[in-house]
Amino acid sequence: VVTRDSATQVTITLKSNAAAHTSADSIFDLTIAFQDSAFSTLTAANVAGSTNAGGRISFVDNIDVDGDGVDDTGEQAALNGGDGNCDGVDDDLQQNVGSTTNPETGSTFTLEVTGGGCTIIENIQGNTEASLTAQDPNGDYPIGLFNFGLACASEGDSATVRVWLTQEYANTGGWIFRKYYPATDTYATLAPQPTVGTADVGGTDVTYIDFSVTDGTASQDTDLASNAFIDDPFGPALPFVNWTSASQSSANESGTMTVTVELSMVSGVDVTVPFTLSGTAADGSDYSVTASPLTITAGNTTADATITITGDTTDESNETVILTMGVPTNANVGTTTVHTATITDDDDDGGGTPGGGGGGGGGSCSPLPDFTSISPAKNATVDYLEKISFVAPDNINISGLGIELNSGEVPISVQEQSDGTFLVTGDISELTLNEGESTITLSGYIKSSCKKEEDYTITILRPLVCDTDANFTCDILDFNTLMVNWGSALTGNPADFNRDEIVDVFDFNLLLVYWTG
Repeated sequence: VVTRDSATQVTITLKSNAAAHTSADSIFDLTIAFQDSAFSTLTAANVAGSTNAGGRISFVDNIDVDGDGVDDTGEQAALNGGDGNCDGVDDDLQQNVGSTTNPETGSTFTLEVTGGGCTIIENIQGNTEASLTAQDPNGDYPIGLFNFGLACASEGDSATVRVWLTQEYANTGGWIFRKYYPATDTYATLAPQPTVGTADVGGTDVTYIDFSVTDGTASQDTDLASNAFIDDPFGPALPFVNWTSASQSSANESGTMTVTVELSMVSGVDVTVPFTLSGTAADGSDYSVTASPLTITAGNTTADATITITGDTTDESNETVILTMGVPTNANVGTTTVHTATITDDDDDGGGTPGGGGGGGGGSCSPLPDFTSISPAKNATVDYLEKISFVAPDNINISGLGIELNSGEVPISVQEQSDGTFLVTGDISELTLNEGESTITLSGYIKSSCKKEEDYTITILRPLVCDTDANFTCDILDFNTLMVNWGSALTGNPADFNRDEIVDVFDFNLLLVYWTG
C-alpha cells in the first residue's frame, strides 16, 4: 500500500507477502496501485535506497489485492474499519469476503462465503431495482439487490453465503427474497427462503441474511447453467397490496357490498392494511363497515371489508362510501389504493319514477332495459316504419321508461308480457322527415339520473306521405293503411311504382305520395 507522507515522500507498505521483501533492492519492477488519487498523474519514479540501476515503480490508480472486483479503498470503507464480518481480518485481504457500497441505501454491505465448493468471490456489487432492465411487477426492494459471482471448484458445487448489512432492520419477517434473471428479465422467489438474524459488529447491531446456493439450480443460480460459476442477483422484496377494484355499486338500498384487498404474492407473515372512510354516505346511519385495519393472514393473499347498507324510505341521491388505503405493515401500497362503493337509492318520490322520475333525482341504475331486444333491429332496412319497441325487465318501474327519436320524445305504450317483462312501444307514425331523407336515429332509456342511451340507424325504403307545403316534409305512413284508404286508386306492386306515377294518382288530394327506394 502506498501512502503519501508529504509533498515529496511516499511510504510503501508491503502486505500479505512482506516476508519475501527483505530490502529495497527487492522492490524492482514492482507495480504499485495508489489509493491516493493525487498520484494518478505520476508515471514512474526512482526507488529510494535501491542499488539496482534504473529501478522503477509503475503507478496505477487502484488496487484489488483479493481479486473480488472491488478496489481496496472501497472495501476499507466497510463497517468495523473494513472488517465488515468481524472476523479479525480486513475484507480486502480475503477472497471469500467482499464489501462494497449499496446504492439503494448509500451504506456498505459485506458478502461472506462460509462454506461449500464455491468460495472465491469474483465480483460483487449492489443494484437498485430501477437500474435493472426490468422491474418486478410483484414486489418492491426497499434495500436494493445484492449481486455477486462465485467461482466453484467443480460444476454443481454449492456455497453457504451470509450478507452482512450495516444496521439492524425492523419488520424483516415481511421480506420475500427474490432473484432477478438477466437473461429473461424476470423475477422469481428464492427457494428455500434465507433466514434473517442480528449480530453485533464492532459495537453496532446489524441484520444479516443467511442462505445457500447451488451451481445450476434454477431457483438459486440465475445464469441457469451448471458451469462451476454461481451468478446471483437477489434481494428482499415487499409485496404490493391493492384493492381488487376501484369502484362498485349496489343493486339497491339494501344488502351488502364486499371490498377486497389483495397481495401481489404470498407472504410468510400477517399483513395489516389500514384504511380511512369518506364519501357522501354517513357511517352508522347509512351503512356500517368492517373495522380497520384488515388483516391478510400469513399464507393467504386476500382479506375482505364488508359494507352493510342501512335502508331507508327517503328519496335521495345515490351515496358513496370511499375507502382509502393507508400504509400497510409487511407490504407496500400498490396502484389501486382508493375504492368507491356507491349505495343506489331505490326509494320513490311519490311520482312512480325511480329517483324522482323524468331524469331527475338519484334513481336506480339497475336494472336497465335490454336494448338488444330493440325492434326493428339496429341497422335494419324496412319498407315503412310506424313503431319502435324494446323489452324492459320485470322488476323495473315502467313510469321511468321512454323513447327519443331524433332527440325528441315520442308517445309510448307499455304492455306486460307472459314472462313478466314489459314491451315498450313508441308510436313514431308522426315522424317528420325532410324530402329525400331515409335514415333516423333512435334512443331508448330509463328516465332517471341513470339514463341509458343507445343510437340506432334504420333505413326506410318506402313509403312516405309528403305535404305540399313549401318545406315539402313527409310523414311515414303504413302501406297497408294507404291501401285501405286509397285501394281503388293504387294498383299493382308498390315496388314497381315510380314517383311520377304516384304523384299523378294523388294529385287531386293535398298529399303527394312517393317512393324513395
